[in-house]
Amino acid sequence: MASNRRAFLGSLLAGTASAAAAAGAVPRGEVADSFLFREQDKKGFSILQGMTDETSAQFSVVLPKLDAWTITVTRADGLSSPGEIHQFATSPTLAIEIVSRKFSGLAVHKVAVDGLQLGVLYLLRVRDARGVLRDEREFAALDLNPRRVRLAFVSCMLDLLHRDDIWHRLEAQKPEAVLFLGDNVYADRTSFINKNPADEKQLWERYVLTRQRVLFYFQRRLRPVLATWDDHDFGADNAYRDFPAAAASLITFETFFAQSPRPSLAAGPGIARRWSAFGADFVFLDGRSFRDPGVSPNAKIFGDEQERWLLSGGAGVVTSGPSAAGVATGGPEPAEALAQAGRPTWLLTGSVFFGAYQSGESFEGSYAQNFRDFLAALGASSALYCFVSGDVHYSEVMDIEADRLGYPTFELITSAMHSYSFPGHEHRFYNSRRRVSTGSHNFVIFEGSFNAGHLKGELTAHSANRADFRTLVEVTR
Repeated sequence: MASNRRAFLGSLLAGTASAAAAAGAVPRGEVADSFLFREQDKKGFSILQGMTDETSAQFSVVLPKLDAWTITVTRADGLSSPGEIHQFATSPTLAIEIVSRKFSGLAVHKVAVDGLQLGVLYLLRVRDARGVLRDEREFAALDLNPRRVRLAFVSCMLDLLHRDDIWHRLEAQKPEAVLFLGDNVYADRTSFINKNPADEKQLWERYVLTRQRVLFYFQRRLRPVLATWDDHDFGADNAYRDFPAAAASLITFETFFAQSPRPSLAAGPGIARRWSAFGADFVFLDGRSFRDPGVSPNAKIFGDEQERWLLSGGAGVVTSGPSAAGVATGGPEPAEALAQAGRPTWLLTGSVFFGAYQSGESFEGSYAQNFRDFLAALGASSALYCFVSGDVHYSEVMDIEADRLGYPTFELITSAMHSYSFPGHEHRFYNSRRRVSTGSHNFVIFEGSFNAGHLKGELTAHSANRADFRTLVEVTR
């Protein structure tokens, strides 16, 4: 009875907050509605740091659209800075794009800053029309050269179950970048009990409300984020390429995330990205825009074009969508993104790759022939692959047999940050490949390094107050 009462109260709270978002007025206090977990009041505005390299950074800032806002970037030490930007700025090293919808009182300011330096702490400040400081965050440039690195992997962030403590735990780990694996927004869930395929309006409102609720977007120190999606942020449960709002979904995703192409970030079909960093490639695959209904032996999950793009190293794809980095999004991708022989390559998507052991969606279980062909193509490639996914609301590390690619590798599943889950959830299914696992709300930290033909590091799953598992991973030919 207590559980049912809690769910009922949650649906009422969620419905009230959703109505406030739809009206365009979302004061902080109206969305601080967590009832399962302790929550602090959130100050300022929702800010995400996206693609970042040695000299530039991209941001998305959610602000009331009827006010005039000034955004500045300065060095924390008070020395010379890249400059000041606002909606009428013409500086050649700074760019801003404001994206809004007539039905919402909030707009997304997509900000790009150039001229950064490594080793310098910067302050991003937001001031209102009177010059009053309304928000201030810290950020830094990111060294992408080959070196030992510390990365966070997260997925499945249902805002209706948002909890601050696990985000505090993530911040305490000081990851150098945070990689979102999908279900970052539950666009199809307007309350605990209502799940409806999203249209353009619902997509926008659910993205806004998630950005207004989740602590990560309000933390003092910003961390670079790169992301892909899964079915819930695409807009419908287990959605395929024929989803009616697919085009609106792509635009919404690219508006709220800040990952326009750069020399080290190549864009592929749909929302796919290849990030070349730290001596490895991280390929964020779009598992929804091209997914066939899995009812025929010829059905594919990523589509022909995306498979060719992946295996060719990401060259020659023409991209489209809003630009936030002052960089054209059309034309061939930069040569720096081309795959190199033996280069460690992480394949990241929402659905589990080696997931035939469980009843939900997976590449192996839902697209068996495509999966076999896909593995054969990977095995013939010169790159060195491992796999990362989310979706299933538990985390585990799987040991993948050498006969699949020609060398032993692993798949990391990391899920859920805060969604429907419970300890022991993963044991509903027997998995002969499972090495370690946890069913708690969690994220995973990778710390390690990459060399040609070699990947080595440690994976640690963290729940809100402990390390749930820790295991070494190594892939080599």
